[in-house]
Amino acid sequence: MRDEEREPEQDAPESRPEEAGAAAGDAAAAGEGAESEHAALELDEAELEVAIALARNALFEIAEFEQVGPFHEVVDEGGGVYSLRFESKAPGYPDWWWTVSLTNVDGEQATVLECGLLPAEGALLAPGWVPWAERLATYRATHDEQGNPVSEEEAGAEAPEPEAPRIRTRKRTRTRTRRRGGKAE
Repeated sequence: MRDEEREPEQDAPESRPEEAGAAAGDAAAAGEGAESEHAALELDEAELEVAIALARNALFEIAEFEQVGPFHEVVDEGGGVYSLRFESKAPGYPDWWWTVSLTNVDGEQATVLECGLLPAEGALLAPGWVPWAERLATYRATHDEQGNPVSEEEAGAEAPEPEAPRIRTRKRTRTRTRRRGGKAE
């Protein structure tokens, strides 16, 4: 899918590469960014191209060349920090973004803060953590004492009362001493 066909997300001030500088400036001028406490991101075409090249080089240090897709968008994170997002071509990670956070310190050249793989909206995520006691209770409800799965009818039926535990009793015995040659050891 080409960049022109994508719709930007509505919850963050974002733009496409060709609109990066203009959209950020327009949003600030129109007062749309008034609800945001951060200054609008202002990147011209040349700065954006340098930032994209720097971000790609940073990504190629942690990912294979084939896993990084085309540039998607710039996201203003506030405080002079902005993130560049690239499509993920990594196997098993559809709908994820390679994200590189950059900043310009004291007007110097852009610096990479961090880079990584982040889920997009609707991306496949791992299920939430479930405590061991709950997982064990689920397992016990669906398996018999030997660990064999039980049918749904058996699982729904009430389990029989467990037998009272057996109590081992020790017999009192007398300790004998063995004698060799008639003498006690």
